[in-house]
Amino acid sequence: MPITGANRKARRYAHCHANVGAADNVSLQTVYNAATEAFAYDAADNLSSVTKFNLSQVVRDTFADGDYTANPVWTVWSGTWSASSYYLAPAPADGQRAISAASTTRSPDLRVDYYVPPSLNSFFDNCSVYVRYLNTSNHLRVLWVLGGLAVIETVNGVETYLATYPNVSLMPDSWQTLYVQLRNEKLSVYHAPQGKAPRLLGGEIAVSSTMNTTQFRLAVGGQSGFRFDNVAVHSRSLDAEGSTAHTYNSANQLVTSTTNGVVMNHTYDPWGRLSTRTRGAYTAGYEWRYGDKLKTVTSNFPGEAASVAYDYDGLGKRRSRTAGAGMTWWRWGLGWETLAEYTDPDSDGDIEGFSKFNVMMGMMHPLAEASVPAGQPPANATYSYLALDHLSSTRAVFSQAKAQTAAMEFFPYGGRLSTSGTLPHHQFTAKPYDTGTGQYYFPYRYYSPDMARWTAADPAGLVDGPNVYGYVKNNPIFFSDHRGDQAACISIGWGCALTEPSPIGECVMACVTVVYGICKLIKKCKDNECPKVDCEAIYANDTKICNKLKDPERRRPCHDQASLRWAQCLRTGLPPTAPLPYP
Repeated sequence: MPITGANRKARRYAHCHANVGAADNVSLQTVYNAATEAFAYDAADNLSSVTKFNLSQVVRDTFADGDYTANPVWTVWSGTWSASSYYLAPAPADGQRAISAASTTRSPDLRVDYYVPPSLNSFFDNCSVYVRYLNTSNHLRVLWVLGGLAVIETVNGVETYLATYPNVSLMPDSWQTLYVQLRNEKLSVYHAPQGKAPRLLGGEIAVSSTMNTTQFRLAVGGQSGFRFDNVAVHSRSLDAEGSTAHTYNSANQLVTSTTNGVVMNHTYDPWGRLSTRTRGAYTAGYEWRYGDKLKTVTSNFPGEAASVAYDYDGLGKRRSRTAGAGMTWWRWGLGWETLAEYTDPDSDGDIEGFSKFNVMMGMMHPLAEASVPAGQPPANATYSYLALDHLSSTRAVFSQAKAQTAAMEFFPYGGRLSTSGTLPHHQFTAKPYDTGTGQYYFPYRYYSPDMARWTAADPAGLVDGPNVYGYVKNNPIFFSDHRGDQAACISIGWGCALTEPSPIGECVMACVTVVYGICKLIKKCKDNECPKVDCEAIYANDTKICNKLKDPERRRPCHDQASLRWAQCLRTGLPPTAPLPYP
């Protein structure tokens, strides 16, 4: 069986913002305009399947027309509603006000922005988003009340609280985003301030597998000024051509990838490096130099180069690429950033054709790429400025005149969802993409977004656990890998990133320290937003227990568990319910 980490079923991944994240079998789900992908993993943290669903719009309304009576049609069930301010809001009144749009989708992907008023007129004022609504006796809703969320299901008139999430939406006078995924009898709730990436609250919730629906409904109770905007309800259908199942051998090496019945086979050399890929009549072969240095790739796959060769210097930095009769050379700085690029129309080995140089703010932060006209000095270069996301992936390129010249969207594991314009050298996580081989070049390894993993084992050994091929612990939204040797925490929102690769426990520690400090400092939040429990003392005690363990194979997961317990303590304001499971 594959080499596994201890207690896989009990483990959680820690995300920045002190959020205990990924679920066990579906640890990451992402939504785009037309599709959603669900990722499942085996006991060894190998990506076992990617299931793609196409989304069809059922309800979509931004109220930009100042109206709710058309495109789509909303039906008022009680109260008076208005969209004249370009959001949907009821007139203040006592009692329940409800409005709905037609929807028979039992398992929707649902998103809505809602506004938390500056103050509440009554202790029990609330708003609800009905995920399913058949009648007053049968419905499923997410309720906001007193700064928290609750999932409530009513079946045949019997109301049941399925889950509660206290203190997730306390900030008054703010817009919040609620995102819900319903998979027949499994519901997942995501939430974030408007403009931030929604985060999973808890795990999957079991709901009725037989309840039908006729409408998507919004409701407000009390006189407080709740509002709604950016409503989107989508139905979902399986996309077989975009879904893939993977199998692995006992060394956690990817063996087969099956998409719509077509199998891609992978083999490896005795050093654990990718040797061949085959699919039907198509074959790609990989030849390696010392260590992790890829030498040549030959392929007859559509869209790939027939032959690509690489060369490296004594420090292991890639210096040249040869494809056909042309060569590309790179000049490096003292670290791991490329400073200049040269293009040679022939393969005579001469370095000529100075064509580009890069303006860097560190290996993970390219600021601009400058193209040098043939035969002219660098002073005449044309600059292209890169707009990066939190992973340092390029999302847009702008000219010196501030006009957008290119755009890129990525799938979570680095595959390109869409591209336009002239693409830059720095792409996913600021790394160069080779269209001839379909791989990204990292200083220590090559990464295949199609495989969603490295093509060679981790040169640093087991620093990221026993799975030496997995990419950033299967957490590509919150983690990155600067060099291809160790996962590192990436900040989102609070500025809590560690600039060097850091163990997951240190990531959580840095993030929650910042969040906790901000909570105490701004004094705008209510008292119950900041934990009353001495989480730092709990963490210090757990750390002492871990430090006493002599076996490093037990000591590291112990520290990870201690950090996760601390993160959960700060997030919930409650002490851990059980002692640290390390005597």
